Amino acid sequence: MQFQCFAAGVLLCLVLCGRLPQLQIWQRFILLTGSLACWFSASRWLHYPFYSAARNPGSWHLIAAYALGSTGSVLIVVAFLGLNPKLIPAWAIYLGRISFGLYVFHLAVLDSVFGIFPNAGRHHVFPYLLKISLALGLTVLAAGLSYRFLETPFLKMKKRHAIIESQPV
Repeated sequence: MQFQCFAAGVLLCLVLCGRLPQLQIWQRFILLTGSLACWFSASRWLHYPFYSAARNPGSWHLIAAYALGSTGSVLIVVAFLGLNPKLIPAWAIYLGRISFGLYVFHLAVLDSVFGIFPNAGRHHVFPYLLKISLALGLTVLAAGLSYRFLETPFLKMKKRHAIIESQPV
């Protein structure tokens, strides 16, 4: 079910044919806003029925949520393709550096936060945004600690043991 993200990436590659999109900053901002709207919609209105034990909403909620998630991911990739690296803030580069930890810890943190506050934001958007913000902060914290204390020592060890083949001059 989750391979649609790979399919979306393949389709994006086929559409772009190796070219980078030439976009203005305002166009990139619109793409980023659209990506966040897709992710928020998928999370807020389509994901919630699955936390209710009272009923099963059926497969259409799940299909639509994954489609919106994939669309949001494609939009954010397109927004950053061909962007001048000097325009990328340091915090975004840091998130890229700890991205493996973000991937590893996000589901555990989301499940924990949603388990501790199961009904917060069920009927109002503001408590839901607070809950998602808490989950995001804890995920970044866990990924940052993991990068600092687990990944960095292994990366240093890998660098020490890397074999560098000689190149002819």
